[in-house]
Amino acid sequence: LVLAEMLRTESVPLEHCVQVWYSATCSKAASKNFARAASQTLTKVKHEQVRSYIFHWSAESASSAVPLTKARKMWLDTREGRNGTDIMAVKRHEDQLKMCHYLITGDILDEEKPEVGNPAMWSMPPSSPPISIGESAFNAVEIDDLAV
Repeated sequence: LVLAEMLRTESVPLEHCVQVWYSATCSKAASKNFARAASQTLTKVKHEQVRSYIFHWSAESASSAVPLTKARKMWLDTREGRNGTDIMAVKRHEDQLKMCHYLITGDILDEEKPEVGNPAMWSMPPSSPPISIGESAFNAVEIDDLAV
């Protein structure tokens, strides 16, 4: 919902949407655009649990900021069980290097430098379940789980 709001807002660069959707980190500008979109989405949501997440991320809440160093640590802490085999799943050498960078840092940034942790990934309301171990934008499903 919040990402859809970001995509509908012409002033929000697509790079910011990509950061929020896939990256463990983002620019401060992307984080602010996410908070603004959360504020705009909040009035449209009636489900209380969903509202708790969106309010947590909104501009009205100061609790969604995640320091870059904390995001980096949480990224590495949630990499358990991943051995990097997906690096070879991409063909071009430069893409393999970018995949290595992603697996180490969680960053998907081209135009901007990472400045903060992605609030959509790392900032959850206190009642939230724990963050899943080993998932990422590119390998949410383990290849071994597909081989039945």
